[in-house]
Amino acid sequence: MKKELLGYLAGLCQAASAALMVSAVIMPDVRAESIAGCTVVAILGAVAAALKSKGDRS
Repeated sequence: MKKELLGYLAGLCQAASAALMVSAVIMPDVRAESIAGCTVVAILGAVAAALKSKGDRS
């Protein structure tokens, strides 16, 4: 179940990161905040994906 949750979390982070990237393009007045949020969420997604793949190898 932990691997499934990490997989869902990684996918959710990808979707959130893409949405923040689109908001940076659509709304230039909040571009810096959107890019910063996109970066943070992408890093969290990468961590979740790494933990999931580490669990798959065990």
